[in-house]
Amino acid sequence: MQYVHCSRIWKKFYNEQFDIHGSDEALVDIPKSLTASMYNFFWAKIWLLGPGYVFLLAGAIVKLRIF
Repeated sequence: MQYVHCSRIWKKFYNEQFDIHGSDEALVDIPKSLTASMYNFFWAKIWLLGPGYVFLLAGAIVKLRIF
């Protein structure tokens, strides 16, 4: 979902800037509000993946009777 969200935002931003400047070569400042949601999505993904891997490892240890 992070990739889909970020791709849509960047594509929209690119199209808006291209319409304004008419070129790919223009130097454009990227607003912090644009990247804030992307970073929030990234950190949410990290926080959700962490416990997921812990549960996966715990399940594997129990199932394989490693300890």
